[in-house]
Amino acid sequence: MKKIAPLVVGLAGVFTNVSMALAQSQEAVGSSADPVVTSTANCTLNGQNVPCEQVANAVGGMFSAFAGVFFVIMLIAFVGFIFTVWMFIDCLRRDFKDGSTKALWALAMVFFNFPAALVYYFVVRRAATPAVAVTSGGSVQNSAPDKYPQK
Repeated sequence: MKKIAPLVVGLAGVFTNVSMALAQSQEAVGSSADPVVTSTANCTLNGQNVPCEQVANAVGGMFSAFAGVFFVIMLIAFVGFIFTVWMFIDCLRRDFKDGSTKALWALAMVFFNFPAALVYYFVVRRAATPAVAVTSGGSVQNSAPDKYPQK
């Protein structure tokens, strides 16, 4: 993508200049039968003639900067979406003391998405995560109840 915008701008300028040069050479009477056309593309920017290559490089640089920022924002949004879905599924699978708590957390995640999922993670999920203790013999003991008890 970074190289497409300068290419399009540059090709448009070259095509315009070449077609104008060909038209002028065809109008000239007495010129050689095989005209050789050499030209560089010039663009008008703020009333000044500048090489189109410079304009294309500037546009391409801005485009790549915006594309990079857009990519980072989309990556953060995607990770936030996955986290929200993970917390929503955890909420639906978890046994709460009453059904209204589950419904409230689920509705909060539907309407407030990532912020509600983040609060849910620290208030409910992390608080209920089993604490694991390693004994002196190297065995692992689970000191908390099962996360998803069987009904």
